[in-house]
Amino acid sequence: MDLIKPPVAIPGFVQSGVALFQVIHLLRHGTNENSARVDYQRAFLRRGNVGGQNSGIDSHGKGAKIRNHASPILWLFFLGACNWLGSRYNAYLARMKGTVRRVLQINYDPATNPLNNNEWSFPLLEIIHIAGFALAIGTIFMVDLRLMGIGMLRQRASQLARDLAPWTLGGFAAVLISGPLIWTSNPNMYLLNSGFQFKMAALLVALLYQYTVHRSVALRDPSRPTGALVGIFSVALWISVIAGGLFIAFTD
Repeated sequence: MDLIKPPVAIPGFVQSGVALFQVIHLLRHGTNENSARVDYQRAFLRRGNVGGQNSGIDSHGKGAKIRNHASPILWLFFLGACNWLGSRYNAYLARMKGTVRRVLQINYDPATNPLNNNEWSFPLLEIIHIAGFALAIGTIFMVDLRLMGIGMLRQRASQLARDLAPWTLGGFAAVLISGPLIWTSNPNMYLLNSGFQFKMAALLVALLYQYTVHRSVALRDPSRPTGALVGIFSVALWISVIAGGLFIAFTD
């Protein structure tokens, strides 16, 4: 097999991909140029087509040889196309990030916020915010455990959901009051922080899911498979919200 040398303009990772493909191809088919042709001849003879079929065998061999040389070219073309699309997408993201940064920039001095001038106010709001999330998500998880059939089995899911609903709402009230106040301490930082953006998107999806699908299914006392599916998805959503909040401090 003749190794195909990629053009110099192809990035390094694309050349590495082509080289890896060629190594795998050599390991599968060997280094003999006629190995593919021999394989096709043997397969052709095993089917009983012997005698006077040399031209057919030759055509099969030539076709296999052409295909073996064409496949790395197609693979190289595919990688080049992916690289081009990736570069265009990255350029688009860079332009969009600059546009969003300009649009979301708020003419506001965080130093004028009382939260930044008192050493106890911000930590106190954080405590209220975290406690609210713990109360809301904790009560939701209790219903989820019942839906999955691994906890709170002495009560029906519908009764448990009704009993815990006021506690869940109380937790969300604490979150929705303390959250915007924390945001005002440095709105530009939060708006441009990818962890905060992820948390807000996950929170919106989780709240919509909680008060549509999750509540509707829980109040109907579903079968265990249905309840388990709904409960697992609910747990995953709220864990995503928690993860987004934790990574605010570690992302830009």
